[in-house]
Amino acid sequence: MKVNDLINSFDWLSVKKNESYPVFTDASTNDPLPWPNQLTDKKAGQINAFFRWKNVRETADLSETMLFLVKPAEVKTTFTIPVEATADVSLRRLQMLRVAPGAMVRWTFGTSQGEVRADAAGCITIPRLKITAEPTSLSIKTAK
Repeated sequence: MKVNDLINSFDWLSVKKNESYPVFTDASTNDPLPWPNQLTDKKAGQINAFFRWKNVRETADLSETMLFLVKPAEVKTTFTIPVEATADVSLRRLQMLRVAPGAMVRWTFGTSQGEVRADAAGCITIPRLKITAEPTSLSIKTAK
């Protein structure tokens, strides 16, 4: 807590094995890590500390998840809470929606939409979503 006051800002016990969750990569709000090249740097950094989500529903052909950033009133921190962030979002542990490796899926996120191809393991990653504190629905549908 003395070095990084965000350490307990997310309840990791709320992530359950029987629920899907998003993974945020290449986020515009990530701080550079001081290791392994700058071990003398004492700055506290963070990776993905501001992202939040809420599962809405999942069926055999649809997954809907609300994505948003934590609001400044919800966290006491010395870090500046961003008003928006851009990140690649992958969905993990989907329970009912099954996507075949290499299959195309349709996605919508607010007014944005598109299609992406699942990777070799059937994982879906939507690139460069702009996420704000306003909850926005990410919907994934299997392409027919």
